[in-house]
Amino acid sequence: MQGSKHCESRLFYQVSLESLVPQDHMLRRLASVVELGWVRTATAEHYSNTGKPSIDPVVIAKMMIVGFLYNINSERQLMREIQVNLAYRWYLSYDLDEDIPNHSVLSKARRRLGRHFFERLFGSVLQLCRQSGLIDGSNVLIDSTLVKGNASVETVTALKYSPAQYFQQLDAVAEPQEQADIDQMQKGDELGSNRPGDNRLCDQKRSTTDPDATLARKGKTAVLGYKTHVCADSHKGVITAVTVSTAAADDTSAVPELLDKHSDALDQMPQRVVADGAYGSQDCLAYVQNKGIETVIKKRSGGNKHGGYDKSGFVYDSVRDIFTCPAGEQLRRIRTDIKKSKAHYRCDASHCGCCVQRVACLGENSTAKARTVTRFDTPYEACAQASCSSSLGRKLLTVRQTLLEGLFGQGKNFHGLGRARWRGLGNMLIQSLVIATVLNLKKLLAYSSRIVAAVVTACAEPVFDTILWICGLLCGNFGITSSSRLENVL
Repeated sequence: MQGSKHCESRLFYQVSLESLVPQDHMLRRLASVVELGWVRTATAEHYSNTGKPSIDPVVIAKMMIVGFLYNINSERQLMREIQVNLAYRWYLSYDLDEDIPNHSVLSKARRRLGRHFFERLFGSVLQLCRQSGLIDGSNVLIDSTLVKGNASVETVTALKYSPAQYFQQLDAVAEPQEQADIDQMQKGDELGSNRPGDNRLCDQKRSTTDPDATLARKGKTAVLGYKTHVCADSHKGVITAVTVSTAAADDTSAVPELLDKHSDALDQMPQRVVADGAYGSQDCLAYVQNKGIETVIKKRSGGNKHGGYDKSGFVYDSVRDIFTCPAGEQLRRIRTDIKKSKAHYRCDASHCGCCVQRVACLGENSTAKARTVTRFDTPYEACAQASCSSSLGRKLLTVRQTLLEGLFGQGKNFHGLGRARWRGLGNMLIQSLVIATVLNLKKLLAYSSRIVAAVVTACAEPVFDTILWICGLLCGNFGITSSSRLENVL
């Protein structure tokens, strides 16, 4: 017999929000594992002691987590989803008949609380991951990803002033706190600052919509945006530090801040830093190795603007301190740049002038009398390559590619890292911090699920001591101090 469904409104309903949310929902597990009560104390200084009560700052933090966890990229849309989603209401403690706040509370909270609050939110989840044994701290993986800005490339115009004058004007109109945030994020600019300055196109143009975003080349197209830099632990891929920069900034400029944040959070410096060739510059290798940290960093590929033979085709003899060119001729040291620790080697002009490979070696338009190659007269690059060639180094480089590419893939495909939601370097940092928090939360919840499964399995066995041990481990890892909270986790 065919059924027919009709809905008739009733005056009274015997139902509760608690009963409508499935017990295995992710937000239930999130609420049982992550305690955010500290938020009220941490944000008390931002609120007055009198007047109308504000939206609970704990709710603000949870809304931000929900928005990025489920990739709801509009604050207006987030409020609509909270209005109709029972699980969201339950997690935010809004009952069925309560009104949802206006979307403007989130933008106001971002301005009021600033990046420091979101850094603390990220740090609180990081400490939970550490207590759960998800962080080792010995080996860290560093990389960056390009994030499209919240502005069109068509808004880019040429500067009327020099880059230095332009930034002076921006500093003059920036709010004190905003400028302090930007200065903090740019304190590592000493690394990577040897690149051409005023000659770069990205330094000569700026977007009228988002002046903080800069142009960068991605493949054959120019992208207007930022870079998100992360430092992740190699054990389980937990992100331990986050910072952002303009898209035109060199990747190495973020290394000092990432290492400082990592060591501050874990109270220890890593034993090894693992990165790709973008971080293989001389100044970056020197900075890291001088801190006593092993560098498992690939060699940085140099430029070849002349169009001739690449320097890799020249064989260096460390004993005789000479290079041998592809034609078999020797290049001897002619001078050493003491400031840059760079040695210059040149072939005899009489040999280069009559060499049959001259055009291929020097390039078609070269007017040089002889070919010159350079090398850094320091042990940094050799130490890095030795670390990369070791069995542990090769393993760590594979782990770096797998873990970091996976993190960036998740962030861009599922949590909104592909494009900046707001404008400005400070807002980009907030977005990156919340996304990193969400990625760490997913790893923490996956780990807690395995622990709970172990508890359930043990409960089926008549081994009471094993059950108590696992429950004690669970309580210690997640700060569960009452039987009711333990019951919620189970």
